[in-house]
Amino acid sequence: MVGGAKIRFGGIGMPLPGVVPMRQAVRSPMRKTFQLHIEGKNNDRVLDAVKHEIRKYIKRERGRPVPAGADFWDFDCKFGRTAETAEVAHLSALIGLVDAVAREGGAQFYLEILAKGGHRQARPRGEDQSEVLREETDATGKA
Repeated sequence: MVGGAKIRFGGIGMPLPGVVPMRQAVRSPMRKTFQLHIEGKNNDRVLDAVKHEIRKYIKRERGRPVPAGADFWDFDCKFGRTAETAEVAHLSALIGLVDAVAREGGAQFYLEILAKGGHRQARPRGEDQSEVLREETDATGKA
């Protein structure tokens, strides 16, 4: 339904409270300081909950329609102990960075994830590509 969800009462459409139509939905970046040590909670469960929240946010953003002219959702990420010391990090390294902070006994960390439309770029064809493929095959031992 265009324009949001509505409840029908005797032929009268009333908008549902808290339902935002897709055209008005706003992408919200994740900017958050996560606490790893919470009084009365198991630290391992807190760590699992934090990782779940990060993965859930990424999955939710990837499920949204891709902007016009983009091929996929790309993410700009920053990670650090505090917002002031946060540095650029790759999306695939985030969970490893969270684990490293937990292993070191850190009490908190700051994470910022911004979704943006990404554009696929064609890989250059030629000998360089086949050479990389051969090196990867030799390193793994699989054909």
